[in-house]
Parts: sequence; C-alpha cells; structure tokens
Amino acid sequence: MDTTGYEVQTATSAAEGLAIITADPDGLDLVLSDHSMPGKSGVELIRKVLEARPTLPTLLMTGYLGAGLDEELSDHGALRIIQKPFTMADILRAIRTELDERGTELKSAARAGRRAS
Repeated sequence: MDTTGYEVQTATSAAEGLAIITADPDGLDLVLSDHSMPGKSGVELIRKVLEARPTLPTLLMTGYLGAGLDEELSDHGALRIIQKPFTMADILRAIRTELDERGTELKSAARAGRRAS
C-alpha cells in the first residue's frame, strides 16, 4: 500500500500492533486488522485500540461472517468489515470511505505538506 500514497506500519500479531498504537496513539490515521491473528482476535485488538483512541477509524478483514460476529463487532466499534476474498481495490476503497466518512486528514499528508513548505 505504500505505492498508493499511504504510509503503512505492519504488525505480525495483535500484541505487536497494540504496541505500535500505544506507543503513539495519535500517530495513526486508521487501523486495518485481520479477524484471525496469533494471540488475540482482530475484534479484541480493535476493542483495545478504541480504549486508547476511541475515534480512530478501524477496519476488520474476515472470512467469517455470521450472526454472532456482527453483534461482536458492533459491541466493539468495528464499523466496516472487508469480506474475504477481496482485491487491493476493495481494501483501498474501504480505507478511503472510512477516512472520508470520519473527515480524517491524513497525518502522513500533513507531514508531507509541512516538509514541502
């Protein structure tokens, strides 16, 4: 996704992702998580993320949609689900929609603007 203009930080587990977020809670524009990860589920990660920063946009990728997951997600604040299988265009569209709906100005874009000035 770096080639699409987004600055990306990756984590291989929920614990690693949470460490990135808690180290700099205002340093991210959005969290994109898989539902199934080592250690914690993506829903658990999103719950922890939203405790640290309640307004941070979150997206959850999953291949497991069912009645229980919908309830679990709404209880924990994951507003947008990206159903597997998906394309890169699907992910980019979901990211752009989530950021636009929340009126999020990208921190990476703001930093680039300051450097260009």
